[in-house]
Amino acid sequence: MADPIELPSPIASPPSISEGTLSYERGLLADPKFAEQYPVQHAALKRSFEGAIAGLSLPAASVETRTPQQVLHDRMMGISERKPGDYTISSENTTGIEQTRSAMAAMQLDPRAGSVIAREILANPGPKDPATISKALPLSLPYDKAIADATYALQHAANRGVVAPKATELSARSLALLAIHGARLRQHSQTRPK
Repeated sequence: MADPIELPSPIASPPSISEGTLSYERGLLADPKFAEQYPVQHAALKRSFEGAIAGLSLPAASVETRTPQQVLHDRMMGISERKPGDYTISSENTTGIEQTRSAMAAMQLDPRAGSVIAREILANPGPKDPATISKALPLSLPYDKAIADATYALQHAANRGVVAPKATELSARSLALLAIHGARLRQHSQTRPK
């Protein structure tokens, strides 16, 4: 008698739900106005949601502490929580990669800009000549303003418990990118709804 034939499973990968869908449905379920205005839909959504996530191994739901106005403001300003793994760094100098990634994430830098800055920090660490950097900066960005704005972004990382390099250790391109981000962070904190 021949060995039984094993058929491949019709489901190649386990079912999944996007993080966006989870967040949206959790938001609806947590909204008292939705529950009050649409009790039947709220109950149906709750049953459906609980049934859908029952078989999935999901991490514990993070509780959103921001108001809808703050969420919108953060999104419009391009400021969001980042993870160190969001930054792609391919450098021959592997010393300090994780610390540099953590610093970029703590500053909430866009992953593309943060990856460029991180690569330059790792490739050429240490203080830079202010006169050389000043000449390489765009004319619309004076050196003192660039240092102040970049320091604001670096202080944002320090306030979150992450050691970051000094603004004087950045190349002209990294200083300009971080200065733009620092100015954006300052504007974000000054205009964010309470």
